[in-house]
Amino acid sequence: MLWYASEFPRRPAVVFGTETINYMDLWLRACEIARALKTGREAGLDRVAIHLPIGVDRIAAILGCQILGVSYVPVEPNLPESRIREMLAQVDPSVLLSSSAVYSAILKDVSSGSAVMVEEIGVGAAGAGSSDRDVALSPNSSGYVIFTSGSTGKPKAVDMGGAALQNLVNWQIELSSLSGNGATAQFAPISFDVSFQEIFSTLCSGGRIVILTNEQRIDPDLLSDEIQRAQVERLFLPFIALQQLASNCVERKQFPDSLREIHTAGEQLVVSSALREFFSKLPECRLFNQYGPSETHVVTCHELDSNPAEWPRLPPIGRVLPNVELFILDEDARPARSREVGELYVGGICLAQGYFQDKERTEERFVTIDINGTPTRLYRTGDFATSDESGCFFFCGRRDHQIKIDGYRVELGEIESVIADHPDVAEVAVVFERDANGMGRLIACLTSKDQAPTDCLETVVRAHVRKMLPSYMAPDRVQIMSAMPKTASGKVDRKSIAEKLFAEKVKTAAPPVEKAASATTSGSTKSGDLCGAITSHWRELLDHPSLADSDNVFDFGARSIMVPELQRRLRRQFGINISAILVFRHPSPRGLADYLSRNSAKGDASNTTLAGLATRRMSSKGRASPR
Repeated sequence: MLWYASEFPRRPAVVFGTETINYMDLWLRACEIARALKTGREAGLDRVAIHLPIGVDRIAAILGCQILGVSYVPVEPNLPESRIREMLAQVDPSVLLSSSAVYSAILKDVSSGSAVMVEEIGVGAAGAGSSDRDVALSPNSSGYVIFTSGSTGKPKAVDMGGAALQNLVNWQIELSSLSGNGATAQFAPISFDVSFQEIFSTLCSGGRIVILTNEQRIDPDLLSDEIQRAQVERLFLPFIALQQLASNCVERKQFPDSLREIHTAGEQLVVSSALREFFSKLPECRLFNQYGPSETHVVTCHELDSNPAEWPRLPPIGRVLPNVELFILDEDARPARSREVGELYVGGICLAQGYFQDKERTEERFVTIDINGTPTRLYRTGDFATSDESGCFFFCGRRDHQIKIDGYRVELGEIESVIADHPDVAEVAVVFERDANGMGRLIACLTSKDQAPTDCLETVVRAHVRKMLPSYMAPDRVQIMSAMPKTASGKVDRKSIAEKLFAEKVKTAAPPVEKAASATTSGSTKSGDLCGAITSHWRELLDHPSLADSDNVFDFGARSIMVPELQRRLRRQFGINISAILVFRHPSPRGLADYLSRNSAKGDASNTTLAGLATRRMSSKGRASPR
């Protein structure tokens, strides 16, 4: 990146809304941050916790850590306080880089390292070209420490080294074929490993990063509009976000023709009819299916390069990356034959160093196995896979209770551990189901302790989970059971629970969605019709037939990934386009319907109809952030 800053100093590097910073100014800003982190810590700087809101400084801070050769620990400001406490206590960073906009007393109490406020660091462009001369560029590449779900109830801190990430970035740059300053959207949270791939495969090849807002991440209409406005050429998206983008573009009949590449990872790719139509309308856009756990990052890739109509519904995960080895082993750790299913083991330069200061769990997953007479360090993925004679790998499921939801890896045991800590819960089992469109759903089944009243148990358990876990780990549904089904050996019978839930779902299916309401001559829609439709749609999406129109849907398991489906249904039924942020501002069906009808009645010079008002994109300042 330093080469591009020297050769093309005025080339745009990062774009965030109306703000653009060029390569030289980004480098200088990163050097300013690096100097501030190093000052007073010359004796040693180990890990830097980055606790910053979305923006250019967050990219510069990550780059500053690379300049110093130290690992960064991303801490998203919107995580529950208990989660932040646990993360900081576990990694004990040397310094915490934060912002007055998100810094709180909790960080002072937990972190033993000193805090640096990013606003207090001088602007990098001031001081011309000399401000980086006293910052020595480390000869060692550095990585990060990111957290993944842990089955024991404690999140695991993956300690990823710089060599593995350098190998990944080099491969990604060779794979991609963008224009000289081609734009890549920065979609992934920095706590998600893909963000490193987005950022450095772009900056190390002369491209520009387009940072997306939270609203653009959760609203496929806004995402599509920003892709077109910023002429984004490359996207890295989890499957469910790709599915939402494709479905909305097909529905609107608007396709962002600037796109040249989409790389999907995080969960199994399912080729839907919407995806086929989306890519058939964008013949110059290539689709890549990537695979790799957080402990290795990407290890295989498959390009779907034929006619989209001929793509298989479940594509392979592809072929191995350079300097990476894959082995499919049976229960006795012996190589499986071609097309035989076994557990996938990963070796090579891609391996993380392990779980930070957790020797027991590191030794459990990072094992040494004799391969052709050579002791080889491998990571046990827990994934079943098979391969064909050409060396193409296929995903075949999991061997444990780890699942992927909305692109995040989740151990069901961690959710169960948190719920079991509630004093009114006796037993709990969390099960996972996925619908035909690939939408995942978490269902917590539990029994009450000592005859505790169950009338409000669901509400208190949801509140308890929200305080302890990230929103994507909150159950979509809480099912109170009189007794927990058990196997002959006394273990929780998950299969029996799943069958019971399916039977109840069929028996208590939500009423059919109402027919499209008729619009008035002014183009507005009756509030009662709209409220009834919104309530009916949410009952179906949440699988909660008793949901009332006054209920907060997010208290009943709604997630941001579900909102686009509500948008599409309302568009089809009423011909209106509502922004996703309105659903978070008015989380009950009645509140949303009343807002839309009330503003439709007021009208203004340019928007006198419900459709016009609902289409307006609004700022989220002062509101609860989207889940």
